[in-house]
Amino acid sequence: MEYLRKPDPLSFDGNVAENWRHFQTEFDIYIEAAHGNTNDRTRSCILLNLAGREAIEKAKTFTYAPEVKNNNGGVIQAAENPESVAVLKSEVSRT
Repeated sequence: MEYLRKPDPLSFDGNVAENWRHFQTEFDIYIEAAHGNTNDRTRSCILLNLAGREAIEKAKTFTYAPEVKNNNGGVIQAAENPESVAVLKSEVSRT
C-alpha cells in the first residue's frame, strides 16, 4: 500500500478541533483503502500510530466509562472499550 498517502500526525497547535476533524477524515479514508478488513483493535492501534506521540500520550489519560448494571445485575450499558476506534474518536472529541 505504498501508493497511499498516510495522514500527517494530529497537530495540537492552533484549532485542535479542526485539526482533529481533518485528521479523522483522512484516517477514515486511509483505513478503508489500506486496512479495510482489519479488526477494530488493529484499527485503533493504527489510529494512535498515525496520530503521533502526543496523541498516544493524551490517550493514556482518557477515562473510559465503566459497565453500568441495573439492580438485578443486568447490563444497562457496556463498558467503553479503549481498543475501539469509535471510543477513541469519541474521547478525542471530548478533549
